[in-house]
Amino acid sequence: MALRRRVVLVGISTSIAGGIWAIGCNAILDNGEAQLVTSVPDAGPPDTGPPCDWAKPFNGIEHVANVNTSGNDEGLWLLPGELTAFLSSDRDGGLGSYDLYYATRGSTTDLFNTPIPVAGSVNTTRSERRPASPDGSTLYFTLDVRSIVFATRNDSTAEFDAPAAVGGVNDAGSNTAPFLTPDGKTLYFSSTRAGDSGTDIYRATSNGSNSFGAVTLLGSDLNTTADDGSFIMTPDGLTIFFSSKRAGGKGLDDIWTAHRSIVGSTFTDRRNVAELNTVRYDSPSWVSPDGCRLYFTSDGHLDDAGLGGYDIYYATR
Repeated sequence: MALRRRVVLVGISTSIAGGIWAIGCNAILDNGEAQLVTSVPDAGPPDTGPPCDWAKPFNGIEHVANVNTSGNDEGLWLLPGELTAFLSSDRDGGLGSYDLYYATRGSTTDLFNTPIPVAGSVNTTRSERRPASPDGSTLYFTLDVRSIVFATRNDSTAEFDAPAAVGGVNDAGSNTAPFLTPDGKTLYFSSTRAGDSGTDIYRATSNGSNSFGAVTLLGSDLNTTADDGSFIMTPDGLTIFFSSKRAGGKGLDDIWTAHRSIVGSTFTDRRNVAELNTVRYDSPSWVSPDGCRLYFTSDGHLDDAGLGGYDIYYATR
């Protein structure tokens, strides 16, 4: 696939940088340089064709250029418009074990610019992982592999405020991997709640103001006695992807998919996405609205230009 790199026009400095900034807004980098960046916020989803056949296999696996490092890079999430991506990484230069980053591109056929840390009070000396955002103004993520938190900003040109715990979903177990529906009203997440067998997938409904209630364990059509998590879903609510250690996989965690014909019904069709899985860790993080492109994290595709540790890939069908 031929891709074209976008160069962002920068004033004052000669270095290249990406950012979610309005025209004429100054960005201050870690090294103290001021840059005038002329990129624009994402605006609406790209045109999509009819949904892909959910049972059709994915084709070649692509390593996401410019995003991965020799460290661990994971959990890429695209905003509507697909021009801005959030991800987590423990690459050199961060504040903690994992930090949140974002990367931008000029069009969906361009390469992403090198990720830079999310500005504001989001990153700390603790561990921030698995970002998710329905609109770019509210950012959900996992803190210390224990709690799901959120941070907000007034618009896509502003810095994020200090994060706070999402109300109604965290407990004494491990609560991770948030997924928000496009309207922000339903939260899916992974949890080791007391009484459950390992990690399971849960759903919660928004009460407003980034608080959720009616936490529900998803049924046996998705959860098993093995670890199940990292749930993502197409906007029509008909096709999902998740990770699982259940029988029938290739390795540690495998990517699975399931489909239903009507929203609200159970997922009766499930299959292991064997063409993407390895004997190591494989986990989905974002799927395109038409279900044709899947971004995922893996440490088992070193023959596909993997740089070491967890890397971010995508595949199409």
